[in-house]
Amino acid sequence: MNFIEENNSTRKKINDILKRITNDEWQTEIGGGWTAGTMLCHIAFWDKMTINRLLAWKQGGNLATVPEKETIDAVNDSVRSMCSFIAFEKGVFLVSKYMEEIDTFVSQLEASQIKELEDSGRGRWFQRNLHRQLHLELLERSTAR
Repeated sequence: MNFIEENNSTRKKINDILKRITNDEWQTEIGGGWTAGTMLCHIAFWDKMTINRLLAWKQGGNLATVPEKETIDAVNDSVRSMCSFIAFEKGVFLVSKYMEEIDTFVSQLEASQIKELEDSGRGRWFQRNLHRQLHLELLERSTAR
């Protein structure tokens, strides 16, 4: 399976969660200080961040640096805190919107651009399924009915 199919597969699974999740489930603690809602918005944040980085690269030709683990941890902690204030309906909308936006964007990248991203250690920028898959099992368990 190629990255486009894998992105589509994980987007579909998350959209299935978004279709059935309730407001109570959105606010349910799933571990580590995360709720289902903050975890889903975390996915949306990184999809949107990646779109912005890819757009800047395509416009200016320079790839943004890959943040170090400490920076990623700090960003994730900040995102988790801020996402707790995103209302259920708005959060569902944002998650779906940004997944669709990034998947469409990366599906239109040229082979040379994919290679450049891979060669520079930024394969996750177009393989969004890798990030989503990290969180899917926990989200599916916490929203299963």
